[in-house]
Amino acid sequence: MEQLCDELFSSLRRRDQRDKAHSYVTGLLNTSGRKSVRNIAQMFDVPGMEQSLHHFINDSSWDWMPVRRALAEHALANRPVRAWVVEPMVVPKTGEHSVGVAPSFFTDGGRTQNVQLSFGIWAASERGSIPVGWWLHVPQEWLADDERRSRAVIPAALRPTTIEGGVVEAFRNILPQGVDAGIPFVLDARRLDALAVVRRLALTGTRFLLRVGPATPLVVRDPALVGRVGTVLPAEQITWASQSMRCPVPWYDPWEDDTVHTSLVARVSVQLPTSPLRPPVHGRDMTRASDLGLLCLRAGRADGAFHAWLTNLTADRLPGTLYAASLVQRVRLEESEIAGRVGIRDYAGRTFTGWHRHATLASVAHAVVSKRLHRGRKLQMAS
Repeated sequence: MEQLCDELFSSLRRRDQRDKAHSYVTGLLNTSGRKSVRNIAQMFDVPGMEQSLHHFINDSSWDWMPVRRALAEHALANRPVRAWVVEPMVVPKTGEHSVGVAPSFFTDGGRTQNVQLSFGIWAASERGSIPVGWWLHVPQEWLADDERRSRAVIPAALRPTTIEGGVVEAFRNILPQGVDAGIPFVLDARRLDALAVVRRLALTGTRFLLRVGPATPLVVRDPALVGRVGTVLPAEQITWASQSMRCPVPWYDPWEDDTVHTSLVARVSVQLPTSPLRPPVHGRDMTRASDLGLLCLRAGRADGAFHAWLTNLTADRLPGTLYAASLVQRVRLEESEIAGRVGIRDYAGRTFTGWHRHATLASVAHAVVSKRLHRGRKLQMAS
């Protein structure tokens, strides 16, 4: 742990800041119950520790972005990152003062309730997945309220954006220089405007894999769907129409000791529908920018569930693409089992800056646990 913290906290200029960051991560790893500043401070039994840590998280000036970029570089150097999985984190809130809290439909049951909504950017692999970046949704009503902005220490530079735009921008900001462009951006976009995400990603040349909802409109380009070429159809209808095109595709999961899975898949060539509200950007037609395919997939399971994924990954990469899609569930499991354990949801403060610093240090704690679990798994497999 000490070596990892020294590596990740090297951007903190002052020794006392690096020491406090190390103490906070230690507290996240070892404090029982809720990982509040008070509970973490009580673990050390040092006079003034609570006030010191509170200032370090909520009122200090250290920048969390270099720590996140160092975490992403660490992930790339120490594990075979197969996908950048972007996953929402929804924290229900009873009050109205936690930064960004607002009514949202982004809940498991689809009911509208007061929540704090954020998205984690995960470096996902068979050696465990770790969150390397975060984007916190701050709704328009917060940004337009000067009193709320001041109270929550929301930076003046933060301006309104869509969830889709904010998530893609956060992803682009966290990527280290020279990172492998073939590692795909993976997102379950069924509760988002998937086409808006595609348009933004296509501008940057990013490889992507998005799970789309049944009503997502797409233009069929595949001549195998006779009579439908050039027609705008919802993804669900394209999925059903492609049943005769599906072929078995074997792919393996290294996490499960190279267990081979087989999925029935049809890759249907599609493009985005045109929209008068979205003219070409810099002369580029985003409807054709990415050689899009809709993966109409039936997993080899008893429930026979159908899934539709929109991607610009080529057909010859189907086995790896299916493995990348499976990593969404892996990330959800690790978010529940590890991120929850190190207190990613436990920030009790009310400031934008405090939330981001807590989330960053919880991500470091997650990386420590993930590394330990991988070592233990390797020992178990060797025995």
